[in-house]
Amino acid sequence: KLKNSMEDDTNNKSAMYSLVEGNVKEVEGLLDEFKKVRTALDQAEEKAKKDLEALNKLKNSMEDDTNNKSAMYSLVEGNVKEVEGLLDEFKKVRTALDQAEEKAKKDLEALNKLKNSMEEQKKKMDEEMEKKSSKLVFDVGGKKFATSRDTLKHCQSEYFEAFMRSSHWKLGEDKSYFIDRNPKYFGRIIDYLRDGDLFTSNLAPKETEDLNKEIEFYGVSLEKEDPVISSGSKVRF
Repeated sequence: KLKNSMEDDTNNKSAMYSLVEGNVKEVEGLLDEFKKVRTALDQAEEKAKKDLEALNKLKNSMEDDTNNKSAMYSLVEGNVKEVEGLLDEFKKVRTALDQAEEKAKKDLEALNKLKNSMEEQKKKMDEEMEKKSSKLVFDVGGKKFATSRDTLKHCQSEYFEAFMRSSHWKLGEDKSYFIDRNPKYFGRIIDYLRDGDLFTSNLAPKETEDLNKEIEFYGVSLEKEDPVISSGSKVRF
């Protein structure tokens, strides 16, 4: 219920995630302490069993000894009962420890499920925040280009209009969107989308043809009805 109520609250999600993560570590620490207590309990119980065995041997050896039999026998018998009582207490402690450990394991399992769920939500939230940020980075054929969301929002490009509307684009680990195209002319296209200027002075005819292909791929609408890029120093469409 708490998790569901927090789905739209970014600040509470972050705080709750930290709290859950802290609880996970706390329970894991508790289970480690249980192991230490169990080890100490095992050692003490083993020692008590050896003491009881030695006392029983002594008790048995005294049964045929008439000298000081009564006093010594009573003393040994008392020690035997004391150690037997101690072993009974060990059993009770072990039972309580088993119950506490089982509960802690269940708590840890539940906390880890909640933590994993919140990690997934946090990841989605980070992706959404990244999508809403003003800066966009495109990895075009291995080369990075940065632009603003506003540039793409107001540009005339079928490709980037679809990008802005779609939720299927996957953000890479390096916080960029990958486009499997030749990056050679991408910068020129982004410049055109920013200010409407397209510089082609240093392009050979074949390069001009390749640039036209990229413009067509990105669905960029130029101002001229039938654009043919020439080799002028600066071409404005």
